[in-house]
Amino acid sequence: EGAVWRWGTSASLTIPYHTQHRMPIATVYNTTDCASFDRMISAHSRFSAAATVDDLSSRSSNHNNNVLSESNGNITASQKSLLKWHFRLGHFHLHRVLKLMKAGRLGEFFSCREKDVRELKCSACCFGKAKRRTVPSSVSGSSPSFAPINSSSLPGSLVSFDQLQTRTPGRLTTGFDKDTKQQYTGATIFIDTATGSVKVVPQVSLTAPETVKSVRIFERWFESFGHKVLAWRTDNGTPMTSREFEVHLNNSHQKISFSGVGAKHQNGSAERAIGTLCAMARSMLIHAAIRWPDSADVSLWPFALSYAATIYNQIPRTDEVLSPLELLSGSKIGSNLLSQFHVWGCPVYVLDKRLQDGLK
Repeated sequence: EGAVWRWGTSASLTIPYHTQHRMPIATVYNTTDCASFDRMISAHSRFSAAATVDDLSSRSSNHNNNVLSESNGNITASQKSLLKWHFRLGHFHLHRVLKLMKAGRLGEFFSCREKDVRELKCSACCFGKAKRRTVPSSVSGSSPSFAPINSSSLPGSLVSFDQLQTRTPGRLTTGFDKDTKQQYTGATIFIDTATGSVKVVPQVSLTAPETVKSVRIFERWFESFGHKVLAWRTDNGTPMTSREFEVHLNNSHQKISFSGVGAKHQNGSAERAIGTLCAMARSMLIHAAIRWPDSADVSLWPFALSYAATIYNQIPRTDEVLSPLELLSGSKIGSNLLSQFHVWGCPVYVLDKRLQDGLK
């Protein structure tokens, strides 16, 4: 209505929280429901006047694009560097990124304090990693942020896997036609309980033949490091109890154990890996949608999920000096490998050799 609306800034640099914890990012930036934004603004004390949906969308986009710019004086240079590596490492936990910076594994070091980390907020993570608050219980102690590993066992002695299914079709990793009828509808996530290394295999369907095909893909990848799978742990699902999978187990001389009915905690390694990878992939997709809305595509989730697994394997665990991939390969990987990661979904330029050679 012609009123001047000012965007409130703070060290958090986040979008106001909505009553729906899992509000889709498309709803935040493309919704036409003005009442929804009125509720968001009125619930946040820093906003003194209501704004139009287009105004909120454009200002929030510019706000997030300028977080790392030199003109942003709300955060220090060290915090900007920390946030930059947070973006490049698949929105990994800020405290873990700070630990990598202090260890010199990112090629640069800034004197960030724990207080500086607590004051930082990532808008993509606020939406992508949002969870419903758990009911308070009398159980003491904190749960690990990563699936626990069994250092006493050898790689391949037990591999846990589980499947995820999504209603959003995913583009295939082969071909350029995104309108193809055959698209990914889920994926199988494998994790070696001895090293913590993970592998994501997208699937067109979650049938028994597709699942056996994914198992063979993982076995070939695992054998490339000089190890063989000896035993499996999974849920009591239809593809895992099928005749095709049983034949594969007999031919490979492998054992398998199933979780009990309603006892998903017995396959906790795979469940935790799925939760961690999905949170990273979701945050990367939202990050791309905020900053490059014209090119962002939610059907690219298989690529984001695979990239999250790649980063997962390269970063040392909380209680380990070596990364899961280093434990699996038995060799030390150069510290400059992490510095080669880029922000997922960012614009890239392909070199045209004809232009480089001076040809038209």
